[in-house]
Parts: sequence; C-alpha cells; structure tokens
Amino acid sequence: MPENHQKLHFGPARTELHVGVDLERMRRERADRMRALMRSKGIPALLLTGADNVRYLTGFWWGEFSLQVGYALFFADDEPIVFAPAGSLQQMPDQAPWIKHWRPAISWLGGVAPSSAIAELSAVFAAQIRDELAARSLAGERLAVSEIDEPGMNALADAGIETIPGLPLMLECSTIKTADEISCISMAASLSTAGFEATRAALRPGTKQAQIALMARRAIEDAGAEVGAARLLSGPLSFPRGSAAETASLSMAISRTCSPAELPTWGTRRAYTASTSSDVLQPQPSAPPTQS
Repeated sequence: MPENHQKLHFGPARTELHVGVDLERMRRERADRMRALMRSKGIPALLLTGADNVRYLTGFWWGEFSLQVGYALFFADDEPIVFAPAGSLQQMPDQAPWIKHWRPAISWLGGVAPSSAIAELSAVFAAQIRDELAARSLAGERLAVSEIDEPGMNALADAGIETIPGLPLMLECSTIKTADEISCISMAASLSTAGFEATRAALRPGTKQAQIALMARRAIEDAGAEVGAARLLSGPLSFPRGSAAETASLSMAISRTCSPAELPTWGTRRAYTASTSSDVLQPQPSAPPTQS
C-alpha cells in the first residue's frame, strides 16, 4: 500500500468546531517576527513587492499579472501601507479590515511602457514613498527594499532615499515557521496526495502524459488547493539521476516489463507550497509472439 502524507483532523474549510489554521494569529505572528527583526537591525521601514511577499507580511494578495503592480511599506513601529492596483483598491479594503492604510499603486508594468513614461511613473512612485516616510518622521532613514526593479531603485536614489537590500530580511524572517505555517505546509502536502491517487487510477498504457498531469492538477485543486500543479515525466527522464552506467543498467532491467514514470506535484494552501514526487511503474502489455 502507498504511504501518503499524514492525516489531518482539519482541512481547507474553516469551522467554529476547532481552531485548525488560525489565520489571524498567523498574520499577527509573521508581522511581529518581522518587526522584531527590523528593530534588532535598526531598520525602520521595508519596501517590498511581489504578491507572495506582500501577502506574507500584510495578508493582502492580488491576482494581476505583473510583479510590481502592487507593493507595500512595512514599518517596525507603525501599521503597514498597502499600495494596491486599481481593482483591488476599490474592492478589497472592506474584505481585509486588518489593513488600515491603502494607497493607489504606481506601476510601469515591468518596462512595457516607453522609456519616457517609465521615467515619469517611477519618479511619481519614488515621491510617493518619500512622502510616506516623511509623514512618519523617517526622512533620511535607511529603507530596506526587496524586488523593486532598476527604474524604481534609480528613482528612489534620485529622491534622496538611502536603500539597503530587503530580501535578506524576508529570508531570515521566514526561516522559522509558526505552528499555523507548519499546518499550512502539512495541508498542502496532504492535498498533493490527491494528485498521486488520480495518477494511480489513470495510469495505463496508451494514456498521454499531458492527460494524466491535467487529471492530477484537477484532483489537487478539487481537494481544496488554491493552486495545483503536476508534471509527469516518463522514460529516460524519470530514471534516477545517478551515473550513466547505473541509468543504463536500470533502463535495461525495467524496459522489459515496465515503463517508469515520475510525477512531481505541487499543492498550495494559503500561499504555502508542498512539492512532492513519486515514482510509478506502469506495466506494459506483453508483446505478441514473433513468427519465424
């Protein structure tokens, strides 16, 4: 029998019957951990972009296509400011009441705009950040910055803002997981098990790799994942990544009776992703007898 991920006594749905994943506590503990880290390093403010990064520290996520369409200013001793794209700015404030300050985001869509427009928009963006810092008596203080592109960094420098790398802060802050974060990771791993079960049921000679990968992804998302992904590898691509002799030997031993396949799957729940993989041996039909 296959060994699946540990069984959980709760799932993606929330209920008043048990705690499960306490989302409010998870948001609070992540923010408190970053504030303590920033205070210890003497960094009063962090400017970050990327939907997953902003979600990690503020609990806000947008579905727009570009990295820098939204961003946030996170403070060691004040409430964060979320700079949201137009659609989210209109629809989300009453859906995310824990975010107290909302502003319109300024974006040049990763360089799609003409150079003159990028220069103008990035200058407005930098002035926006400068004014928010000044309003909190942080003018002249260092600003940690994570994943802002080159035009944005140049505009911040032109606005007189001293910047330092912010990604190390994000990495250090997220190294130690809270109990709720561990529950999210466990839930994502459990959801990915649905992909393996769908694969095991569908894997048979003549079935296309793309068909099985699509079944696995649908099974993961139907089980409750925010995002499901699956990719099926078969033949030599699924052999152990060892020496050439080991691979050739295994290929000769397996090709007589089975077609090897490897299925990596990803399940995401509340922005926490579990990536798992499993080897499956697919029996091949017996070859018809040859005639002399």
